[in-house]
Amino acid sequence: MTCPCETGSPRRLAALLAVGILLGCAVGAGRGAMAEEPPALVEVPDWRTFGRVQAYDPAGFPCFDRQEEPRTELIRLFYKHPVVLAGAGTGFAGGAGVSDAARGDASLPGVALAPVRVGEISCLVAASAVGPVHTMPVECLARSPGTVVAPLSSLVEGPLPEAASGTPVGPLFPTFYQVAFEVLYPRKADEATVALKDRKGRVIEDVSPQFRKALLIQGTGALADGRVVNVAGSGRHGRRFVVLPRGSYGLGIAGYNLYPYRSAAVDFDWLCDKLSGAVGCKPGNLEKRDRDVTSANRKALVGMLLYLPRLDGARMADGTVHDGRVCAVDVGGGIRNDRIDLFVGTDGAGNPYYPSCRRDNPWISSGVQSLIPSDWRRFVPGEDGVLVRELETEYRQVSPGKGLEVMAFPSVRCRREALSNPD
Repeated sequence: MTCPCETGSPRRLAALLAVGILLGCAVGAGRGAMAEEPPALVEVPDWRTFGRVQAYDPAGFPCFDRQEEPRTELIRLFYKHPVVLAGAGTGFAGGAGVSDAARGDASLPGVALAPVRVGEISCLVAASAVGPVHTMPVECLARSPGTVVAPLSSLVEGPLPEAASGTPVGPLFPTFYQVAFEVLYPRKADEATVALKDRKGRVIEDVSPQFRKALLIQGTGALADGRVVNVAGSGRHGRRFVVLPRGSYGLGIAGYNLYPYRSAAVDFDWLCDKLSGAVGCKPGNLEKRDRDVTSANRKALVGMLLYLPRLDGARMADGTVHDGRVCAVDVGGGIRNDRIDLFVGTDGAGNPYYPSCRRDNPWISSGVQSLIPSDWRRFVPGEDGVLVRELETEYRQVSPGKGLEVMAFPSVRCRREALSNPD
């Protein structure tokens, strides 16, 4: 979904000229062109209504159809569940000053309730259980849709296999990842910048802490001057980054380029087990997670072609229809076991706390649902009392419908050095 374009301030337009260079180079060299005008920043007018459940109760919080008794529970909300705060003014009627009793049984007399909206459902939940989410970005990139999906023939050598010849390895539960934009994470007036350094310790750019965090999560980011940087590992002196050639969307592992709607991150140890040790990988490493075995499995399986029937037939922003094939060329810190992280380039990555113009993408629009924070419902106190997920997650029970069937083709590999101009 694209936000309507607004003029924006000179500062914003100057910064986004550089982003226009990135987007133009990334898709202009034979892969279709973006809009002729550079993108502009668009303020999200209702961002203050973005909220989530901030209190934790393993049983969740009932959300009712009405304030008075008798009332009916319409839905139960859990920790970190995204909501729209539907009160007066900025959209929030509860919160500060409400008794902690509201964190308990919301059916008790005297518990203050706040109106919220969850999807198409409007209901009332314990007021002190929910609150606003001050998240970034609160602005969007306004640009014409048109992320071009590289033809599979440019990424795979030889004849393409029939779907029926694949080995079932699913279901896998999807999330999405994207390019992080520096202009959407500006430095606050009262905070210091942090340095992005290359492998030799040289400063690439001083950026805001928020952008560096987003860059570490996504793996790839676009600086305000148009350069694309990628996480390049860490050492005794901390995280290091690398500046990629102009036009790159990012790097996976083993030198593989990332392509929107063609690249995916998987757990290669898990994939090896599902393939029963095919093509030279070593199964049985899921519990021990021996680093040498993990490294060997990545080398043995990286680049493998996968087919996801649920993605087959989705209409993309460039007007083409996706064939459901992606290349397993990346990994991620949170991508373990039956997880798959699908790369969507500059489009939205499904973050439920972001505006729709930075949240949605063609796969989401086609009905694919990704895992979100509230799909994990069991937490334990971590350092400094902060709640963290338990190792045993519940998304398989809570959201079984989000799992995607996956077929693997062990003998078919995507190109290690994909063409810079697939057409």
